[in-house]
Amino acid sequence: MKKLLITIISLSLLISSTAYANEEKENTLADYPDRIYEWYLATQRTLEAPSSRGADWTLFHSGDPAQKAGEVEDVSISRSYSNGITVNVCGEILSKITPNIGYNIGETITFQTGKFSAPLALGEYVRGYYKEQYEVTEFDFRLYEKDLTGHIIRVVEYSHIVNTYRAILPVIRLEYHQKTNTRAFNTADDLASLTKTEYYKADKEGKYYLIKTEYN
Repeated sequence: MKKLLITIISLSLLISSTAYANEEKENTLADYPDRIYEWYLATQRTLEAPSSRGADWTLFHSGDPAQKAGEVEDVSISRSYSNGITVNVCGEILSKITPNIGYNIGETITFQTGKFSAPLALGEYVRGYYKEQYEVTEFDFRLYEKDLTGHIIRVVEYSHIVNTYRAILPVIRLEYHQKTNTRAFNTADDLASLTKTEYYKADKEGKYYLIKTEYN
C-alpha cells in the first residue's frame, strides 16, 4: 500500500509540473490584453566603417590599349542602388527610426562619378570595378511591458539591434594591364598582364582619393 501511495503521489506531481510548464510555454505577449508592449530606442550611433552589404566587385569599364605613351583614360561610372534596413522590422520600430536618419528607406540613389587613370604606357589599358558602399546607423531597442496606466512592469527584451544603410559613393578599383599580344581580350590574358591595381574611396565632399596601390 505504501509503495502504491508513493507512486500515485509522484505521478500526480509529474502531471502538475508538466501542465504548469505547458501553461508557461503557451503564454505569449498576446495573452495579456491588459498589458501594453512598447519598443523604446535606447541608443543610436553611426558606425565609422561603411559596409558593402555583401556586394562584390563589379566591372563597369573596359578601356582600349593606349596608342601612345602618356595617354590618360577617363573612367566614368553611373550606377544606382538603394537605401536599406535590417529585414523583418515591425512598423512601430520603423516609425521610431525614420525621423532620426534623414533619408528614405528603399529610395534608389544614382551615382555619377569618374576617375582619371594614371598616364599609360604604350599598349597599356585600364579595367574599372566598383563596389557598393553604405553608411551604417545602428539602433538598439528595448521592449517594455507596461500596464494600462503606462507603468513599466518589466523589460521583455533588453537589446534588439536594427541597422539602416544609406547608399553612398562606391569604392573604385582600377586595374592596369599591359597588352602583350594581338589576340582578343580574355580572362587569362588579363590575369597574366596585370601590372598594377589602385583603390579609391570618396571623402565626404565626394572627391576620390587613393587609399592603396598593389603592384604585380
